[in-house]
Amino acid sequence: MHNNGLRLGLDIGTNSIGWCLLELRDGQPSGIRDMGVRIFSDSRDPKSKSSLATGRRMARLMRRRRDRFLARRKSLLYFLKTKGLLPENPAERDAIFAQNPYQLRAKALDEMLSPAELGRVLFHLNQRRGFKSNRREETAKKEETDFQKEMAGLEKKLADSNCRTLGEFLWKRFENKEPVRARAGQELYPTRKMYLEEFEKIVEKQAPFHPTLTTKDWEHVWHIIFYQRPLKAQEAGPCQINYEHKPGRTPRALPSYQKFLIAQELANLIVTLPDKQKRPLTKDEKKELWEILNSGKHKTGGFKSVRKWIGLPEGTTFNLESETREKLAANETAYVMTDEKYFGEGWHKFSDEQQNKIVDFFWNEENELKIAERATHEWGLSSEQATHFSRIPLKDLPKGYGRFCADCAGKLAKLMMEEGTFYKQAYDKLVGDEDQPDLKDRLEYYGKCLPEAVWVKPRKGVKCMEEERAGKIGNPTVHVALNQLRKVINCLLDRYGHPSEMVIELARDIKMSYEQKKRLEKNNNENKKRRGSAREKLQEQGVDPNDDNIKKYLLWEELNQKDCNDRKCPYSGRQISFSLLFSHEINIEHILPFSRTLDDSLANKTIAFRNTNNDKGNRSPSEAFLSNPAYNYAEILAKADDLPSNKKWRFTENAMERFEGENDFLARHLNDTAYLSKIARKYLQSVCTKVDTTPGRLTAWLRRHWGLNSILNKENVKTRDDHRHHAVDAFVVAMTDRKILNNASKSQDKNDNRFHVAEPWLEFRNEVTKKISSITVSHRPKHYPTGRFFKETAYGIVDPQKNEGYNLVTSKPIDQFKKNQVKSVRDKKLRFLMLEKIKGLEDEKAVTKALAEFGNEHKIRKVRFLEENKSARSVHHPKRNPKHEKKMAPDEVLCIRFWKMPDGSIEAKPTYLIDAYQKIKSRPHPNAKLMYAIFKGDTIRLIHKGAEKTVQVKILSVAGRQILFAQHNDSTEKKDNTSFSEALIKKTKFRKIHVDPLGKVKDAGFIYD
Repeated sequence: MHNNGLRLGLDIGTNSIGWCLLELRDGQPSGIRDMGVRIFSDSRDPKSKSSLATGRRMARLMRRRRDRFLARRKSLLYFLKTKGLLPENPAERDAIFAQNPYQLRAKALDEMLSPAELGRVLFHLNQRRGFKSNRREETAKKEETDFQKEMAGLEKKLADSNCRTLGEFLWKRFENKEPVRARAGQELYPTRKMYLEEFEKIVEKQAPFHPTLTTKDWEHVWHIIFYQRPLKAQEAGPCQINYEHKPGRTPRALPSYQKFLIAQELANLIVTLPDKQKRPLTKDEKKELWEILNSGKHKTGGFKSVRKWIGLPEGTTFNLESETREKLAANETAYVMTDEKYFGEGWHKFSDEQQNKIVDFFWNEENELKIAERATHEWGLSSEQATHFSRIPLKDLPKGYGRFCADCAGKLAKLMMEEGTFYKQAYDKLVGDEDQPDLKDRLEYYGKCLPEAVWVKPRKGVKCMEEERAGKIGNPTVHVALNQLRKVINCLLDRYGHPSEMVIELARDIKMSYEQKKRLEKNNNENKKRRGSAREKLQEQGVDPNDDNIKKYLLWEELNQKDCNDRKCPYSGRQISFSLLFSHEINIEHILPFSRTLDDSLANKTIAFRNTNNDKGNRSPSEAFLSNPAYNYAEILAKADDLPSNKKWRFTENAMERFEGENDFLARHLNDTAYLSKIARKYLQSVCTKVDTTPGRLTAWLRRHWGLNSILNKENVKTRDDHRHHAVDAFVVAMTDRKILNNASKSQDKNDNRFHVAEPWLEFRNEVTKKISSITVSHRPKHYPTGRFFKETAYGIVDPQKNEGYNLVTSKPIDQFKKNQVKSVRDKKLRFLMLEKIKGLEDEKAVTKALAEFGNEHKIRKVRFLEENKSARSVHHPKRNPKHEKKMAPDEVLCIRFWKMPDGSIEAKPTYLIDAYQKIKSRPHPNAKLMYAIFKGDTIRLIHKGAEKTVQVKILSVAGRQILFAQHNDSTEKKDNTSFSEALIKKTKFRKIHVDPLGKVKDAGFIYD
């Protein structure tokens, strides 16, 4: 079964697998059998870099929200008509709806409303009903705090206005010709509480005037308008030990898991005495620390305090102690629960099991009233204590989920404390001795080999795919990569048999040198001192030194290091004083948008006025302000020059291009890769007994040392422009054995830059070069109909004969028009004025600026314009009872099918995703024969610029009747193109070829005759 003369090296990334199969002689590499590269999508949107599931999930949530709103409205309308509060006749009802609802809501507090007026008020409350928060909102991301500030601002305005209800407040604003609808920056976002209070006051006043409405009727109205279903509980993954049983992983806040974390640290703690002798904690020392850290009196255990608690002499140090770590973990949950506002010392009267049940109920229950009721009746808290307890923000407790269930965490803690074992020993003892599983002939679906890593969600009553039966990993990038790894490995096993060894690269560095550690600690200490200094200054000024305020202060200092009285918003140039800094007017702002860069570091942040931040939106500074007449982009660049060098380049015009060029592997990808490498090693052990890992830093060092970077680049510098660099990495990974690891590690400890690793065999570099040059990169094609069926724009339908041949109409902001689009503006008078405004302008930026000015002058935000699109499809709404029709343009093309017609000619026809999903087959002629279909990601061969090339299809352009492609090994964004006309097919000998996961090519040659 095993081929003891082969070693497989794997460089596994989030969207690539490089592999190299080495021949071994006496256990040492002696030659290259084969190597290759597999490229695939990482299951993320290529533009936003977010998961492809994100857009679908957000659209689904919007549809559900809309459906629930419509259901509420329909139910309320039926009830109001049944009770005579609204007329059955639609015309009469429209007349009532024409009345000002704000005026009626204010009137309802003092006077009797007619039944129809009361119905109008209740209907309007349902249309809005406000935002309802929940306890989990306390852990919301910073991007949501602006919304919370808007609601807080409205609450303050409402209190200062002496108005009894929100409706009365809005009616006064309406009378004063002030805005009443919620818009960013106007502090008009209402809460559900405001509407509930207004509803109660209206009921109190109007109920006596309408005796036909019973108490049950009012309760029914309340239920229709204000009932909100509880949030779906977050599902935790399976316990890594008892993964087949429920419950799964426990919240980290559970006392049993907090105790496990403390036990783990105490088991790992090594004491270094002043005489340099090292020893673990004694049993008594461990017991004493255990009791102190679990007492709830300390949120953390500082190492200075730890020395005093167990009576160690001055000069004693711990292995976990460093300049960047000064504390041991303590029981954070006990620290919160022993507060006198909640349980106090009574918390320790509960058993471990009871404590777990209390925290588990609190963690999962959304209703504060239910929490308070149970705390009073079952746990002995006073009414005041129970109310305080029910309102503990979840952010005060440890976040997230652990790796084990509560039962396993408790058992592990007990083994480590009572038997003095390390974590691994306790884990092995709890799991028990497992026999080495039999090696399999082929690599199975990872869900079968790694059941502890997946969520099992089989569908009932239908035939399921393998991943639905066995479950899958929640991370979509890792899921795709493991499936592609299975394809590559199984092809290798079929072709070459089982290798005796496998080596994979881990996404982590080997041990740093002493000097590198010192530099890292120095940088961390400098940052720590800056934060400490900021905290002291804020405390002196009476400002809460929380994390947000400290960040604001540090970013404020950067605006002008020398003069604190001259610190201005980098975009608007307005002065930001210390007193203004911590108001709602100032935001912490991502310079390059976080949603597009995933860069949440301070290097990508500054502070700005809230309204300026709203104007900037989800754009870079140049995208937002270069063509905005309200801002001076030149002055913005001048102010950016005073910022640190790691920030000022982000304000330039090419900032986004530079970021995308320099950050091919963002922190997101690094995290994905680290997890992927760890789980891939365990996965591969089902087909190979010896699977080793090597750190990426060693791979990079050896690649430079042996001069392998110059194979794909003129200089000995790694290039990522060629996909084949993954195969070079895989070769180095395969060459890495324990001897090289040990020598490299020792060399780095000594900081010896003269250390050399001997070349593996004579002329090995020429062999690598020859193998690399023969590689055809294997790309995973997109042969399945997934993606967006239609573009987002919905078109109105117009008569082409009356609209200059155009058949569709839509609208868009006036400052987004291109020069050639102005000619299709539907309103002829407006079209003439816009053309006059841009007359003589050639530059598109100048056109945009001129149209923005025109829109501001005439208070025009959006303009309707005409389009012609014969491929647009009709969509009827609502679906069950169609009343309205609109047109939607098909978005993505699944493939181009090439047909050989009866007369011998070739015709190419596109198949849109919507056609494939609806299984619409379009044959140009009954006797036409399908030659081949070209999908995105397919590999084709053609004669281009006088040479035969193997290329990968990047884009299928139906409008331009072109296929855009790139060299199979090219990882840049450069693209060439060819038309799919019959003449070009003959001239270029254009044809589709098959490339298997190993890069082996099947080419039938040019089939046109």
